[in-house]
Amino acid sequence: MMKCKCGCGKNTKGGDYCIGHHPNSGFKVGHPLYLKPGTRKKLQIKSKENWTDEKIRQKRIKGLKKSYTIERKEKARINKLKWWENNKNKSRVIKMLINLGKIKKGKTYEEFYGGSKGNNIKRKISKACTNRKFSDGTRKLLRERAIKRIEKQKFYDYPLIPCMGKNEKQIIDNFEKEIGYKILRQYQIEGYFIDGYCKELNLAIEVDEDYHKKQKEKDAKRENIIKKVLNCEFVRI
Repeated sequence: MMKCKCGCGKNTKGGDYCIGHHPNSGFKVGHPLYLKPGTRKKLQIKSKENWTDEKIRQKRIKGLKKSYTIERKEKARINKLKWWENNKNKSRVIKMLINLGKIKKGKTYEEFYGGSKGNNIKRKISKACTNRKFSDGTRKLLRERAIKRIEKQKFYDYPLIPCMGKNEKQIIDNFEKEIGYKILRQYQIEGYFIDGYCKELNLAIEVDEDYHKKQKEKDAKRENIIKKVLNCEFVRI
């Protein structure tokens, strides 16, 4: 059995076309591709309107542009991946990556990328981290890494010593004389700095200045973490 040349998939009885189709008269009633004259006219009018109307035309052009840009980006991404797979083990590429790492090491985002670009990168990182919920372990790691990064970039691998408050030194000096034991200043634990810590008495000392009034919840969490780790008493002055 032969199939119809119009593409409908129907079998013919020996001829080139099926019963519902004739090459001179077009599609007849009963054929799957047959359309009534009213519906055909409506479709023709719609197609003309779509291209003549400016709003619809602009929407179509925008859609075509978007699809083109997406395809172009996808092609560029695939080309980059192919290039990396072919060239990642070459000595030239390895040297380039090593040099980039050496240049970047010990520099801030502003120093390496420039002021505006460096600030934009910082903002993106802060936005990504603001709404994220971290566990206590990851928060500890982030604090410790931040301290190490500051020590490398600004203090040339020397230990970081935070700034002391106006009355902090005098208060802790007087407290040290009353106790009769040595108090370690800016003692680091779990990525935090305590104003003072006495090892003999296992006592943590914190001088609450004006800015502590704005961060009471934060200070309470910090205090609980230090108490758990050191199993110590905590004194606030």
